[in-house]
Amino acid sequence: MNVNVRTYYAEGSKTLAFETAEQLGWEAPDHVVVPIASGSLLTKIRKGFDELYKVGLLDREPPSAVSGAQAEGCSPVARAWLDGVDTIKPVKPDTIAKSLAIGNPADGYFALDAVAPDRPAASRP
Repeated sequence: MNVNVRTYYAEGSKTLAFETAEQLGWEAPDHVVVPIASGSLLTKIRKGFDELYKVGLLDREPPSAVSGAQAEGCSPVARAWLDGVDTIKPVKPDTIAKSLAIGNPADGYFALDAVAPDRPAASRP
């Protein structure tokens, strides 16, 4: 993907939140699970729900639980979460889930923020 287009397709990912809310009758889901590759999709879905609430289209606050999922053989964000740290250590992908096999996710730190906005960010670069 051309790096100059990245901001546009990333923002476009919010439409997944918009479509989900619409299909639920403008009710916020209780929990959302999103696959993590670069981390961008998860952060934008969180942002989409937050924006819908801000403009008054959701019946209540956005989902309090947003979870990310990664393949066991390529899970640097999940590993940081499980270890209770805010440092994401790059890994060499070892998984058949090629579309999720990003060993050094560009938006991994933002994904951690999206799933746990109250966690301290002390050890972030």
